[in-house]
Amino acid sequence: MTVPKLSDIAIRTGLNVSTISRALREAPDISRDTIRYVQMVAQEVGYRYRKLDQLNARSIGVILPEVRSHYYAEIAHAITKEIGKHGYSALLMLSGFDTERIMAAFEEMLKQDIVGVILSGIPGVDEQRVAACTLPTVVLTEANLLASIDTIFVDSNSVMRQALEHLAALGHERIGYVGEYASDIRYRALVELCRQREMPLDPRFVKRGAERFELGGYLRAKELLQEKELPTAIIASYDQVAFGAMRAMQEAGLSIPRDMSVVGVDDTILGDYMPVKLTTVTNPGSHMGVVAVKLLMDSVQKPLDHVVQRVALQSRLIARESTAPAPNAKSDGR
Repeated sequence: MTVPKLSDIAIRTGLNVSTISRALREAPDISRDTIRYVQMVAQEVGYRYRKLDQLNARSIGVILPEVRSHYYAEIAHAITKEIGKHGYSALLMLSGFDTERIMAAFEEMLKQDIVGVILSGIPGVDEQRVAACTLPTVVLTEANLLASIDTIFVDSNSVMRQALEHLAALGHERIGYVGEYASDIRYRALVELCRQREMPLDPRFVKRGAERFELGGYLRAKELLQEKELPTAIIASYDQVAFGAMRAMQEAGLSIPRDMSVVGVDDTILGDYMPVKLTTVTNPGSHMGVVAVKLLMDSVQKPLDHVVQRVALQSRLIARESTAPAPNAKSDGR
């Protein structure tokens, strides 16, 4: 089924897309006759748009894949706290990581009495449909979106590059990866970075699966430890996976980082309180939530003056106790 777009209304009315968008927002420079005509055609073609009575709504839609992980729980907390400062409450929907479910949640959210949407997007999400929505929307992503949408962007390539360069500087050449399929954007980034450095990942040292969080890391590390040869370091798709992997290694009698170094991603608070403090690359969830609300409020309060923005947040490596020079290797100390 094809999702109606502003261009469909343009074809039916003979008006340009900009005029249609302003008519659906009931901009003061558009005549009432034109507004009524455009709204009528929008209803005929099945296009969902922001109605005038939604201007008095006091809720903001938030669509996240889940809130069990520290990362998404942190984002949810930051968003709800920040929108509360503006007198709004959050209407939360959990979509999982499937693109069809994400878009179904987005369509359902547009039916609610809300003033805007904050959406956590993944590769494959229908960018054009999100961009065509006249309801203010901000997308949180690790992918480089092409459509004209307010976007908060954390580059997975930068995250993986910092982890890889840190290990390479410590003299590690046999580097592995443990993770879950839902975080494959980071895995693909790591594969490409290793290819560029002419040090491709050994397939024996890559363990991915459907299980998530600490259990996923534990199971993947158990699989890795069955190999006859082991890497001297691994990168986990995120911290909770790293925690599970570290437990499996310790049960097997390995010493971290003497026998194997471990790097996580996200800098969850628990990493600083583990028996071996976890080296990690930050993924600024709280800051992402704060910036998302700031962009959304600007679009809600000044819809005609709002300029679509793409904000790139920077990650950084935090070296703790779980990484050390590779056995019998020289490092430059970074």
